[in-house]
Amino acid sequence: MLLSTIDAILLMTLRDNEQFYEQSVRQPEQWEMFNNYESAYLQQLVSFLIGLL
Repeated sequence: MLLSTIDAILLMTLRDNEQFYEQSVRQPEQWEMFNNYESAYLQQLVSFLIGLL
């Protein structure tokens, strides 16, 4: 149950990242924003996973 929830979250995030990536390729000035978004998400994910332990 928990793993399927994490998988669903990761899939949604991957889809969001793909859309964001496509936008970033068309608009390179968004690269910095994309990198910030990605690192913030990874920090949240790590905190969430540590909280489960």
